[in-house]
Amino acid sequence: MLIVVLLALQLVVSALYYLSAPFHLTWPVVVFWLANSLSVVFLIKHHRELAGQFNSTLKKYRLLFTITLIISEVIINLVSENYVADNFHGFISDTEVLLTGMTLGVLWHYELTKNIKKVL
Repeated sequence: MLIVVLLALQLVVSALYYLSAPFHLTWPVVVFWLANSLSVVFLIKHHRELAGQFNSTLKKYRLLFTITLIISEVIINLVSENYVADNFHGFISDTEVLLTGMTLGVLWHYELTKNIKKVL
């Protein structure tokens, strides 16, 4: 159940991040933000399967979530004109980074630790 809360928070904070952003929401940014959000919705829908080894469909959505995050950040850095975040957006941005890191850690935990568990 904690993963559902984490993923839901990811959606909310991501929306706050983009909607409060001092950079322009160009169509590529919006497209990757929506693709990322849809992958999170799919992961929430299948939250009971998010333990242990993922099936191939969940692996695809986990990868989509990860790739769209990376591409969104690259696009933002390419299209923004060295924006200066205000205090509110700085707080939202830091919160989004923290939740994204936690979400990525949870989603990739099994893949990253399965070989370590075999050694121990």
